Amino acid sequence: MTTCHYKYTGQGLYTVSEAAYISRVSSARIYSWLYGGNALGEVSRKRKAVLSHELPTVDQSAAVSFRDLIQLRFIDFFRSNGLSLQSLRIAVQQASKLLDSPYPFCSAKFKTDGRRLIAEVMETDGRITYIELDKMQHVFQSVVTPFLRSLEYAEDEHVSRWWPLGKSKNIVLDPTRNFGKPSLFKEGIPTQIIFNAYLASERSVKSVVDWFEIQEKSALQAIRYEESLAA
Repeated sequence: MTTCHYKYTGQGLYTVSEAAYISRVSSARIYSWLYGGNALGEVSRKRKAVLSHELPTVDQSAAVSFRDLIQLRFIDFFRSNGLSLQSLRIAVQQASKLLDSPYPFCSAKFKTDGRRLIAEVMETDGRITYIELDKMQHVFQSVVTPFLRSLEYAEDEHVSRWWPLGKSKNIVLDPTRNFGKPSLFKEGIPTQIIFNAYLASERSVKSVVDWFEIQEKSALQAIRYEESLAA
């Protein structure tokens, strides 16, 4: 991307491939759920997007915001556990109306009362079966609740940070810093830069610590995190 990015400050900015790498949601699913298109970015008139997308194209390429990224993670949780896209589209639409937000999964209200909210949405829509509702509740219990603990919310009651390793660790995705790229919170250095330096130094942690003047603990967290994404 060569376009000036200043206007996207605070929203996060990822290519589809970057979003797929960070979120572990495939590029094909991202194109489909955000744009109703396939992995080539071709939009199908027969297929509807599941989620609203926040950003226009950048340099003629699809762009993913931080809030898009968080919403994609939730849809992936539910989809990977067998919920139909039809049910998810309805749930997103109804939840958006109830919360008055195009990004309902990013709302603090969804964090505090998401399970009841989804139950209300799905029970009041005749096109969604109780089997689907049971699946949704199961995903909340086993997957969504732990993920919610890794999210931090701002005063506007929307997700402001994602701590992928948990809030006790030093790695964060913050849309106001480095366009939302995974970074060391205290030092402000993107983890990918640290990892690339680690590889360039023939995997010498000491060299990375010396070059960036950071603690070994932080360097190791960044390296291990990037290794987990690449696995």
